[in-house]
Amino acid sequence: MAWLVLIGGVLAAGIGWSLLSQRGTRWQRSIAGNATQIVQGFRVTVFQSDGGWKYCIADPSDRADPCFSNPYDTEEEAKHEALALIKGAGSQFSTKREKRNHSLREEASDLTAVESERLNKLRQSLTKAFATPNPKRSTLEKIRDNVRKRASQSDHLESQLIGAHADDVFLDQIAVIKQRYWEIKWQLDELLDGTPSKPESDNLRDDE
Repeated sequence: MAWLVLIGGVLAAGIGWSLLSQRGTRWQRSIAGNATQIVQGFRVTVFQSDGGWKYCIADPSDRADPCFSNPYDTEEEAKHEALALIKGAGSQFSTKREKRNHSLREEASDLTAVESERLNKLRQSLTKAFATPNPKRSTLEKIRDNVRKRASQSDHLESQLIGAHADDVFLDQIAVIKQRYWEIKWQLDELLDGTPSKPESDNLRDDE
């Protein structure tokens, strides 16, 4: 009998995470082809959306808005997490957004370093352009377009890092880089057009 207990323990360890999704449940397919079932009075539906699998939990007797999840990598992960939420079990799988945010936090140092290097190269381009007595307008306009693009990209990166709860050190770095881009752009506007343009970002932070 001892070997039966041992085998049973191994199997439980290997597939324990799936028992919550399978034991005592009967997943069916809706008319739309989505996995669905009633669990403790709640209608659970798992469906594909936003490049992954989401769950929807709704009370058929209540007109309140249903609960929608962020997407998971697989249908089974979404099923497991939906049942875990209803039954008060612990969460085991991360959503695609949670995984992406984790990667952003891990890569924040490299991402800000790359953007800093881009800023330095852009400054070198400006220095080279103004090394001539009369820099070509087309050259400065090309640099300005590149500055505008980089400012927009750094603003997007900052928003991503904020959403991922990255370390404040990296948030401060990307904020300063973004501000430097916009300052260069405004100076080029004044030089080329006579009047600096209105700032396109209201989230600039001063150097500390």
